[in-house]
Amino acid sequence: MKERFEEKTNKYDEEILSAENNFAFAGSMKTLLAKEYLELKRSGGLGPVIIGFIGPLLGIYLIVSLFEISLGVEIDYNAIFYGSMIGFFGVMTYSWLNNFETNEFLNYQPVAVDMVIKAKLILYFLLTCFLSLAYVIGISIIRGEIDLMPLALLVALVNNVYVAGVTARFTGLKTNTMLFDVKVLSKFFLLVTPPLIVIVIASFSIKFDYLISLITLLLTLMTLIFLSIFIFGTIPKRWRNERFGI
Repeated sequence: MKERFEEKTNKYDEEILSAENNFAFAGSMKTLLAKEYLELKRSGGLGPVIIGFIGPLLGIYLIVSLFEISLGVEIDYNAIFYGSMIGFFGVMTYSWLNNFETNEFLNYQPVAVDMVIKAKLILYFLLTCFLSLAYVIGISIIRGEIDLMPLALLVALVNNVYVAGVTARFTGLKTNTMLFDVKVLSKFFLLVTPPLIVIVIASFSIKFDYLISLITLLLTLMTLIFLSIFIFGTIPKRWRNERFGI
């Protein structure tokens, strides 16, 4: 009996042109963005990426809610606190986006590593921004913290952009491997942890000293915005001359 072993293959209809049209807003990045989206979709990774982003965030809320119900006390984890967690868990989502295809063939194409990083970041923000807004709005409504919702949304968006920028700057397309590098991990935590701690403390104290907490949050967010602009500007210089591969 003759045995044959064949790799599983799938056939897909041509979608690149329609995908390019959908991403026309990205200008010169529309082709790469369409490529990244189709690879994610065809690999079956779109669902896991979305669930991997929103799942841990919902998990935090459910765990806190269970503690509140079981202990009969209210834990002061407000909408601002939950908004601050979005960027931190976004690291896993960005990492997932780098797991679904190999890009070695791009070494022979007129494409640089920093261009693919930019495409992945755009895709990341497209996938996470709506979910982030829905998450914060939902928690604000459930907890009756509509007054904190605008600030919580601002915290969520700024922190998400900042952490994604730091992750892309230090790990590029190799997030899974480079985050195990002690130097890279140290730099990552040095840039991400302090502002996160400040935001969390301010979120706890806003109930007792609104003005000071508000000023602290706004100053922290302004600092993160300026740092984000600087960090995103350094990505091309850091990765443009690198080669694709593991």
